[in-house]
Amino acid sequence: MLAQLKNFRQRIIKYLEGHTVTETSLRFRVSRKTVYKWMKRYDGTIKSLEDRSHRPHHLRKSHTDKEIKLIKRLMKKHIWNK
Repeated sequence: MLAQLKNFRQRIIKYLEGHTVTETSLRFRVSRKTVYKWMKRYDGTIKSLEDRSHRPHHLRKSHTDKEIKLIKRLMKKHIWNK
């Protein structure tokens, strides 16, 4: 199914060469924003049209090593010794 999806997106890009974004989005029933996104992403290879990960690159709210050490020390002192 993944190959079908990439081929579908590539067909959209090929169709776009002779038509406007609005015509393309209406014909293939996808939003104009999506067509623009795929158009921007496409570099000539079908691999560029794959879905990208939604996983964050970094966690803003993660604890630092110093904070983890403090938490472990406090947990050991107050909770684990009861």
